[in-house]
Amino acid sequence: INWLEQVVTQFRSDQSVFFYSISLFDYTLSDNPTSDLHLTMIGSLYLASMFLEIFPTSMRDILAVTSYKYSARQICQKSYEIFQNLDYNVYFSSHVMYINILCKYISETYNSELDKSSLLKILMVAIRNYQYTDYDKLTICLAAINLLYDINDFPDILGCSGFTSNSRIRHLNNATLFFKSTA
Repeated sequence: INWLEQVVTQFRSDQSVFFYSISLFDYTLSDNPTSDLHLTMIGSLYLASMFLEIFPTSMRDILAVTSYKYSARQICQKSYEIFQNLDYNVYFSSHVMYINILCKYISETYNSELDKSSLLKILMVAIRNYQYTDYDKLTICLAAINLLYDINDFPDILGCSGFTSNSRIRHLNNATLFFKSTA
């Protein structure tokens, strides 16, 4: 994960490429565990870049960052396998999607702007630790908001997000405490 963050930064890619790559990687591993995690990560990065960036990362740059461990054919094949596993549907939930939706909702409902870049930095810290996988993406995003802002300032956001039971709210508070400990 740290390596992916460095690569995305080196390529000057948008942060959404990082989060989308992680989502593709997680989805692929949950559906089809593999022994070659590095190739799966590279394939996820290449696919995310192609879908999210106007000028995607070139194959030459991808090959260079892997020290030519894989061929262009291997990387394209892995990206295609990931795409096939998604049933050719690249529109699935990612952390960035949830953050964007929540920020837009809070902005429109409460006339309050949230600092998206700070929220995404918190998510990057949590993802680096990788123990965050005990939490679903929505909980992670709400916990990031809860860490920076008092979520009680947005009373109906928990209800509209399905956080109505005490156990779900306790789960959110645990995720927030986890973020606090990793930040």
